[in-house]
Amino acid sequence: MAAMLSGCGTFGSREPAPVARAPDGTPSSAPKPATAPRAGSGGYYLNDGPGDNPPANIEQIPDAVPRSEPLRPANMRPYTVMGQTYTPMTRLAPYKQRGIASWYGRRYHEQKTSSGEIYDMYGMTAAHTILPIPSFARVTNLA
Repeated sequence: MAAMLSGCGTFGSREPAPVARAPDGTPSSAPKPATAPRAGSGGYYLNDGPGDNPPANIEQIPDAVPRSEPLRPANMRPYTVMGQTYTPMTRLAPYKQRGIASWYGRRYHEQKTSSGEIYDMYGMTAAHTILPIPSFARVTNLA
């Protein structure tokens, strides 16, 4: 799943965020880490670092600009990845989560996302297990 990001870097410490809850008040199902790398589609991919020719002005890539878009019902069905089942949110609602981000890299660069958009590993894009598509999120570096 892809979600647009509005990057926001901060420094210093912060109180931990409360546990994320789905709109119905139940705790959200955070993905469980895979116990071992799996080959093939959707699995862990070793050595998938930045491209050989990253943009010279990578620090000037613009932040995403949130805009109102209709949700895509086709992307709201429950799905299973590596044995973990996820149920995407079906409506927009406040959502806060603290966790570790990952990066898709070269393997998925210029491939279609679940929303049909083309993934750009140098753009402000991300994936999330349950946020509705499309979503806009603020990602903050707490380091």
